Amino acid sequence: HNLQQNMGLFMIREQFDKYLQTLAPTAKKFVVAVSSGSDSVALLRLMNESSIEIEVAHFDHALRETSNEDTEFVEALCKKLALPFHAERVDVAKIAKEKKWNLEDAARKLRYSFLTRVAKQVKADAVLTAHTQDDQAETVLMQLLRGAAHLTGMREIQNNVIRPLLNISKQELLEYLTSINQDYRTDESNL
Repeated sequence: HNLQQNMGLFMIREQFDKYLQTLAPTAKKFVVAVSSGSDSVALLRLMNESSIEIEVAHFDHALRETSNEDTEFVEALCKKLALPFHAERVDVAKIAKEKKWNLEDAARKLRYSFLTRVAKQVKADAVLTAHTQDDQAETVLMQLLRGAAHLTGMREIQNNVIRPLLNISKQELLEYLTSINQDYRTDESNL
């Protein structure tokens, strides 16, 4: 069982490294978006094992009473890994109401604005987000249900954002986290 687990761990790392090298062959520095959930914590740990310089950015949407605990978790993990940490808390619901934006759109706009600012500030080549194969399938399904004429899914690279986990499943990431004994937080609103 241990040999099988180690092979799986090796395969995930190798698959991730090759895919990232294909997406950003000349990159020297990334900002890694980390929410505290399993996917982004796995992305952080995979990147921390690479030779590329990283800084961590955490955006608190202030949509749940426990969201500050997510920030504390990510900050503690960054301390443990000796990584630079950037955080911002924004009352997304308030801004969405004021601007008459859909809550999900407001959250996305404000989060990506923060991530882009951090990337510029630290002179990073790009921002990495932890969207997986499962997220890609969900995106296509939602487009299908809305009756979209062209099913596109998420792009691997969009502006300064790279999604290096689109070819890895959530289950593979959970197995990876278990194999390195890394905990994460579960956002109850995602359930």
